[in-house]
Amino acid sequence: MEQEGMSPAARPVPDGPVPTGSSAPSSFVDAWLIGGVMVAAWGLARPFGDFPVNDDWSYGVAVQRLLAEGRFRPTGWTAMPLLTQALWGAAFCLPWGFSWHTVRLSTMVLALIGVLGCHRLLLRSGGDRLVAAVGALALGLNPVFFLLSCTFMTDVPFTVFGIGAFLALAAALQAPEQRRRRLALVAGSLLALAATLCRQIGLFIPLAFALVVLGRRSASGEPTSGWRRVKEAALRLSEAGLPLVLCVVALWGFQAWMRRTGGLPDLYDRHNEHLLAIWSQQPGLAMKSVVFRTVVALLYLGWFLWPLLLPTGRCCSRMRRWSARHRLVPLAAGVGFLVIAGIYVMQEGPMPLGMYILVPHGIGPLCFGSAFDGQHAVQLPPLPAWFWWTVTGMSLFGGTLLASILTGTGMLMVRRWRSRGLAGQDLPRSFFLLATLVYLLPLIVGGANFFDRYLLPVMPPLLALLATFHQGGRAPAPTAGGAVRPSEERARERTGGKERRAAVKWMMGGLGLACLAVYTIWGTHDYFAWNRVRWAGLADLMARHGLTPREVDGGFEFNGLHRYDPAFVPRNGRSWWASASDTFVLSFTPVPGCQVVERWPFSRWPLPDGEILVLRRAGF
Repeated sequence: MEQEGMSPAARPVPDGPVPTGSSAPSSFVDAWLIGGVMVAAWGLARPFGDFPVNDDWSYGVAVQRLLAEGRFRPTGWTAMPLLTQALWGAAFCLPWGFSWHTVRLSTMVLALIGVLGCHRLLLRSGGDRLVAAVGALALGLNPVFFLLSCTFMTDVPFTVFGIGAFLALAAALQAPEQRRRRLALVAGSLLALAATLCRQIGLFIPLAFALVVLGRRSASGEPTSGWRRVKEAALRLSEAGLPLVLCVVALWGFQAWMRRTGGLPDLYDRHNEHLLAIWSQQPGLAMKSVVFRTVVALLYLGWFLWPLLLPTGRCCSRMRRWSARHRLVPLAAGVGFLVIAGIYVMQEGPMPLGMYILVPHGIGPLCFGSAFDGQHAVQLPPLPAWFWWTVTGMSLFGGTLLASILTGTGMLMVRRWRSRGLAGQDLPRSFFLLATLVYLLPLIVGGANFFDRYLLPVMPPLLALLATFHQGGRAPAPTAGGAVRPSEERARERTGGKERRAAVKWMMGGLGLACLAVYTIWGTHDYFAWNRVRWAGLADLMARHGLTPREVDGGFEFNGLHRYDPAFVPRNGRSWWASASDTFVLSFTPVPGCQVVERWPFSRWPLPDGEILVLRRAGF
């Protein structure tokens, strides 16, 4: 019996695995090409230097302690388990000893594995060679992913562990043989465990998997009764519960062990404490934050997924087969987002929205001391306004499409689940959708921070979700005698028109990917260029003047590496990590009350060269 509001073409698909969109030799060649593009991009960006960036000074110290002491002891500036990442970095350091080059290389290796894994995930989800290649490069050349792949931050390792878990668990959902299903389930459970012991929010993967398994159609396709029904329910519960129970128990045991040994970081529970505080004390502000974060997440994801969002038209074509009443909800979701996001952009200005990695001057935060004291804004000259308004337009359009697709897909999955249960292609599609929603929910509902880098883990499931809509049909073939019936000729004309429109969409998506790659590579190049100058200059400055690290405010990473103190109380006019004995401070701009004593130039692509200023505080 057909579902209400849907044509026969929109019925649930039959059971069985989703066919891959490419032969093994072709996909192997594509994987080599994608890997070559990533290596070439890293070579152009030149992310070299034996120094930490962003928060990875803290995570690198955990690796140093693990190598030196033989036990896991992270610093207080750690809000996640970090265990699997520390073990991965330590494994790379064993042959040569610790260095920032080595731990950075460990992340780049993981990033390459993740991009190739994403390529395989899209093929397994039904995408053809073009879809899989574009989707994998959209992840690999994403400015946030690419920059963080050149650091020892947790974002890329966590995302890569998640890709492996998605690939294995999606295979477990569709494997026709019980043995293959069990092997995939075990592999997916272990990879989900690795993600959870990197970041505790990794529980979103086994939780989404459990929900999909519980909503799956029975193996026979028909209602069962008696002992067979009990047995099937027990097997389903065990399959749904294995990854989730494994991850929950392991995380609970890890936290209990860290508390017992006194090694639980000071920031570990900060997110939960902030979440409870804001909803109990300021519910109105919390609701505004939910709207803001939802809009911002869709804006950023609309831009990040642009290369694959535009060509994904089959989802919308399926929605057009629905009744007007059912089409209204996805349409309203897209229009509602566009209106709210448009109002917000007109009030606050174009992208980026101050979300940590993507900043007006390019890529990478400016972590100098006076940038955080609340008095002086330290910044480089921003990129041209037309660039960010173009990005904003792409974000608005992409976010509108994404809001409609997510809403329509959710409606489709709910209807099929209520009809007969999920089966076939609906299983991975529901898995990817639920994983995205489960991951974003705690980030949107509240928490201490909401950074653009937090959106990376949902890119692979969203790309895979879009890939499930790219299983196209064929154009009508002529009869044996070569004649084409009028109806088939009209169908050919319609198909030809669709193909031309699809080609235009792919061209626009490809152009967006190319522009994104250029922005990513030169932005990463500039970020490491001024950081190399910073760290080399600091070493020379201290050597020439006989200074200690406590006498120089060298920025967040330098100060955190040399003098982190979780008990420090900020004072007026000082960075929260600064000490009272700072004689020199680094900045990009002059600061009142400080004398410029040195200037360190650095190159920028393609903008004019910049310089780092060495300032002497008044009274020293």
